[in-house]
Order: sequence, then structure tokens, then C-alpha cells
Amino acid sequence: MKIDAKNRSQRLRKKLRVDEFKELGFDVAWQLNEDINSEELDAFIDKFFSEAIQPNGLGFGGEGDALWHGLICTQKLGSCTDENRKTVEKWLTDNGATQVAVSELYDLWWAL
Repeated sequence: MKIDAKNRSQRLRKKLRVDEFKELGFDVAWQLNEDINSEELDAFIDKFFSEAIQPNGLGFGGEGDALWHGLICTQKLGSCTDENRKTVEKWLTDNGATQVAVSELYDLWWAL
């Protein structure tokens, strides 16, 4: 017997991170100049965090050197917005990143 989501208690919905407790985030990828040196890369990433990620209450987990990819979510429980997506995309584009790709928002806990 399948339990209807409407029959779940608030505690269970929170534990399962569904309904009002769902958390949305998005993927991001970008390319930097192939001949970027380590000091320039560090400066770019530091600036990315200080201007686009932290002031908007976001968190980033990812990796790269000239080609970067990662996940963006909120620092606290909650969901990213389309405005967050646009802000990150614009910052990357305005600061020299190329081939910037930002996914649609998706459920961070239940996306397959």
C-alpha cells in the first residue's frame, strides 16, 4: 500500500526532504583560458566566491582547472531560485568565463 504524501506528518516530510522541505539547486560548468596560471585561477575563484556565491547565501561544490563543473545550493536549508541561476551565469560571463552552462533547478535530494 502506497502512502499518499498528504498523509505524511510534517516530521516525516522534513526527514524525507519533500513538499515544503524540498531543496532545489543547479549545476554549473564553465571554461577558463587554457593558459591560465595558478595565481590567476586562485584570484578568479576567490572573486567568484566573494562576489557571486557568498553574498547570495549560496554554496558551491565542484572542481576544475581551466574547465570547471559543480553544484550550487544554498548555505542554509532552502532552495535556489531562478534569480540565483541568472546571477551566477551573468557573473561568470561578465568575468571572462566561456562556455558557461547552468542547468535548470532540480531537487537535490531526489533527482535521478
